[in-house]
Amino acid sequence: MENRIDPPEALVSSPRFLIDAYQVSQSIAVMATLGVADALAVGHRTANEIATAVGAEVDALNRLLHALAIVDLVSVEGEDAFQLTPTGKLLCSNHSHSLRSWAIHAGQPSMWAAWSHLLYSVQTGEPAFPHVHGMEVWDYREQHPAAARAFADAMASSDEEVAAGIAAAYDFEWARVVVDIGGGRGALLASILARYPSLHGILLELPVISDRARTGLDKMEMSGRCRVVDGDFFESVPVGGDVYILKGVLHDWDDEHAQRILLSCRRGMGPGSVLLVIELVPDNEAGQFTRFLDLHMMVIHGGRERIRDDFRRLLHSAGFELRHVIPTAVGLAIIEAVPDEGDDQHAL
Repeated sequence: MENRIDPPEALVSSPRFLIDAYQVSQSIAVMATLGVADALAVGHRTANEIATAVGAEVDALNRLLHALAIVDLVSVEGEDAFQLTPTGKLLCSNHSHSLRSWAIHAGQPSMWAAWSHLLYSVQTGEPAFPHVHGMEVWDYREQHPAAARAFADAMASSDEEVAAGIAAAYDFEWARVVVDIGGGRGALLASILARYPSLHGILLELPVISDRARTGLDKMEMSGRCRVVDGDFFESVPVGGDVYILKGVLHDWDDEHAQRILLSCRRGMGPGSVLLVIELVPDNEAGQFTRFLDLHMMVIHGGRERIRDDFRRLLHSAGFELRHVIPTAVGLAIIEAVPDEGDDQHAL
């Protein structure tokens, strides 16, 4: 008979539990890294069977699984048999909404080391990641392929669903060329092109990423309508686009660097061009889960999350007028902006 351990409300809501919550996230990361959920996908198994499947020591894994039962990722059957809960199934590789890649990325030692210096960021206002590792996070990933792969997999894990939601939320029918700036592997651009067969696309990426983008677009059979350009969005963006997209780019940067990116876009855009900034945009400043994401951007990148008025000010500083904020079904918002025709200062 199943002996499920339900999460005690008094425990998970207690100050002590909150203080020690890093233990939970690291336990989840280990579960994801070992592939425990995949091993349990066939049904309930003993600790010994799971340990053999994932390459772990039996007693240690048994203790881990009993702890994970407290937060409802597995259920306990008898003394040493376990089964996935609906929440635990989200860590399966083949789940349609899998969080396994995200959990692995979140558990990377480089991330934990940076977060252990949150105090440094709060005292100085500077990102902790370069303080700890001696280099910016992008340079670190270039030199550490495993960390880069974990990050890329985490970003790609929800790409298809998010891309489809964005493509459905905005009317690209009027455009001829869409330019995706810092577009990663090309999932968003491919989704837009698939929905609008007359469109063509340009994807701008750093040389270290652009080959992955070309491969991704080839797999999605979009390379015939899309070209990948090597470049740096701080320097310039491709000209000739009708729609320019910055998805999840600006929150990586402080206002000074974000303004430089926007100015680069402003210089590349022609008459009638539209800029779409796609980010999380909470309706108000308080009570949003983005507050911890905001801390993460500060610690890792030196960036920040922004509310609507922040984006309005930032866009205005680079010669743009915020026209609309369009919600999507995937939690992100599309901020539509156009060059301010009366602002000659930023036109060149």
